[in-house]
Amino acid sequence: MTKHQRPAAGLSPENAAPLRDPDRLRRLLLMLLTAILVARPMVLGEDPGLVADISTPGSQTLTLFVFLVAAGWAVWQVASGRGGFTLSPAEWTLLVVVLCTFVSAEAAVYKHPARLIAWEWLGLFVTFALVRRMPVSPSEQRGLLAALLATTVALSAQAVYQCAYEYPQMAASVGGSAERVGSALSRISLEMGTTDDRFLESIRQRLKDAFATATFAHPNSFAGYLVLFLPALVGAALVVRWNSRRHSVWLWAFAALTAGALWLSHSRGAFAAVVLVGLVVATIRWRHRLWARRGWVAAGVLALAVVGLAVLKSGLLAGLFAKESSGGMSARLEYWQTTASIIGAHPWLGVGPGNFRGAYQRYMDVGMGEQVVEPHNFVIEIWATSGLVALVALLVALGLIGLALVCRHNSLSEEPEAGRPNDAASEKRSSGAPLAHGRGSDKSTHHSPLTTHDSPAWVFFAGGAIGIALSFALRVHWQEPGIDEALSVVLRLVAWLSAMAVLIHVPWSSGTCIVVLAAGAAALLLNLLVSGGIAFFSVATPLWAVLALSLNLVSPALDKRPSGATRLIPLLFLPLAVLYALAIYFPLTSAFGQASEASRLLADYRAGGRRQLHWRFSPYQQIEKNVVAPLRAAVATDPGYARLHVLLAEGTMELAKLAAAAKDTKTVNKLTEEAFRHSLRAQELCPEDTNLYFARARHWLERANLASGTEAATLTLNAAAEINRAIPYDPTEARLHLQLADLLFMGASKLDEAAKKEPEPERLEELRRRAKEATALALQAAEEALRLDEAITWAGRKLSNPERVRLDRWLTAKKRE
Repeated sequence: MTKHQRPAAGLSPENAAPLRDPDRLRRLLLMLLTAILVARPMVLGEDPGLVADISTPGSQTLTLFVFLVAAGWAVWQVASGRGGFTLSPAEWTLLVVVLCTFVSAEAAVYKHPARLIAWEWLGLFVTFALVRRMPVSPSEQRGLLAALLATTVALSAQAVYQCAYEYPQMAASVGGSAERVGSALSRISLEMGTTDDRFLESIRQRLKDAFATATFAHPNSFAGYLVLFLPALVGAALVVRWNSRRHSVWLWAFAALTAGALWLSHSRGAFAAVVLVGLVVATIRWRHRLWARRGWVAAGVLALAVVGLAVLKSGLLAGLFAKESSGGMSARLEYWQTTASIIGAHPWLGVGPGNFRGAYQRYMDVGMGEQVVEPHNFVIEIWATSGLVALVALLVALGLIGLALVCRHNSLSEEPEAGRPNDAASEKRSSGAPLAHGRGSDKSTHHSPLTTHDSPAWVFFAGGAIGIALSFALRVHWQEPGIDEALSVVLRLVAWLSAMAVLIHVPWSSGTCIVVLAAGAAALLLNLLVSGGIAFFSVATPLWAVLALSLNLVSPALDKRPSGATRLIPLLFLPLAVLYALAIYFPLTSAFGQASEASRLLADYRAGGRRQLHWRFSPYQQIEKNVVAPLRAAVATDPGYARLHVLLAEGTMELAKLAAAAKDTKTVNKLTEEAFRHSLRAQELCPEDTNLYFARARHWLERANLASGTEAATLTLNAAAEINRAIPYDPTEARLHLQLADLLFMGASKLDEAAKKEPEPERLEELRRRAKEATALALQAAEEALRLDEAITWAGRKLSNPERVRLDRWLTAKKRE
């Protein structure tokens, strides 16, 4: 019997798998799971609902792959005659969170992002279940952990490169061009801002400050990811210090690189969380020594408190960690106060995933600061978006996991450090199963009936390389790739392989591994109490993967052998994967791809470019064929996506302009009617998004530019009516009232011009009356804009000086009249 044919220890003859090599499929699936976990933080995950303009369905692609891996694992389970699928209490409670999210999504105002996020939560649950079951041996758990840590090192290297080279180059290139600033912004953020002077200046300042984000959209999200794995990197360096000085130097270098990237993120909450958790772990680890020297310890704590208070009073920390949009804890208190009002109005189901920002705009007070997409606290975020039951279930799931880890405290505290010379015998007697280095030691401690052989190291190396290549493909698939992205992926790959070559040899013991993983998870959860990320799946997926690995060391998920029809339960993953692919993924990606290409062509045409237009056809024919037709197909494929309706309205309005130039009145009326129908449909789908009212107002203005006289004035006032409809959804925004006043004054002026040419007295009197009413409403809007501007304290929401001067000039001139 050859090496690859003999059964593993613990596998009885009656339990022998009917397949020739059942582990071949399992190793392939484990490699794909590794690829997904490596790629997850490298694909934008801060906008899972695809609300921002630059977001892409990369996150949904990874979720589809998760479902496909789960389906493959189910086939392996049934075909090999292995265990069934039994949920643990923590998995049951996490599943309750998922179900509550789906229910809340159906009650949401804008259902499209809510449903996408609900499916992402389901993908998160499946990922947690797979990590609990697929790496069944200590060497496989060590390999998967090494891949995750190597990913952290790779992203830290990119963050340093980003701050040292990319940001300075981008800051030097943007200059005074709004287009260049917007292009730079699209590479580092999901923010949706206008191109006014204040917004452009804030982006220039952000590039100048150079807050590290790596592949994330916000430095706080990146910092949260780093604190999850920084304790494990430090723990790896401590574990190896007795075995290999050369490996120890590399591991300390990796830990220092990650700490440096965390510093470059300038995240105060992340720093505080990792320091606090480090102090707690150190206190527990050396509690006996500290108690023996309690006098000196008390004096040291007092001295640190005095120094910390002095630094806090000096404002040094605020200068080091300040962000252009962060107001510290005072801003957090404002977020939480407004979120409490949202929870009071929607306590049981919440406002729905992806719908927080619209609700926040309606409930915030005028004196509060910026408008946020999440409340910077995962507890009230889940309550506000998915309801009280989801929050309780999430806290119970985390509590059950924490309880399982804490119950091992006594045995872990007595377990010797792995890797220390001459302690192999004592480590073998330890109550915790060691994750010692080497295949022989793994076999001596592995008694799982679910596997025949341990997976070799190349499975994780190949999985990581595939994950990095996959993330690059997803990042450039829906946008034009640049040389910077190509250089970044090469840097990530080289850094990942270098780190993996060292981390795969770390001789973890179960006790040390559980401590560092639990410390990282605790640090991230502490950070999420003052920052966002529990629903950012580039952060949440690594968190639950770490929790699953921690539970594997405490109590491996060994599903019981099913009997009868229950053995087919794992196959439920097959229809789940098919349902997601057919009902969600393929319609979304098909529509998104068509809309992305069409919007690029339309933007190029509007900018004066003609490189996309064929010289044999007229611009009207080209826009109709390459822009409007694909957008119509996209809307038909995914009719619940409001953004597609807005793009189609813009495309048809562009056609209407071309038809107007050709004096084709019939076509103009038909196209404008279609444009208004789709812009209205976008508002119906997402009534809380004020940008949609601006889009519809812009369409009214474009139609007014094609008309003249009384008709042009009426269309302009219709645009003002759209802005007036948006005000209840964002009542404290001074710019809405400014825009309303601007459009009303414009409409009144056009009415006055039309009155000068009106020969009929009755009609003349009607026009003058309407102009007078529009002027009075404009004065009210202007006064309200100034009042709100005076009450607003956050600079980002205040009016600019030219806007204030314009309002004062209007008010003075109209009052004189």
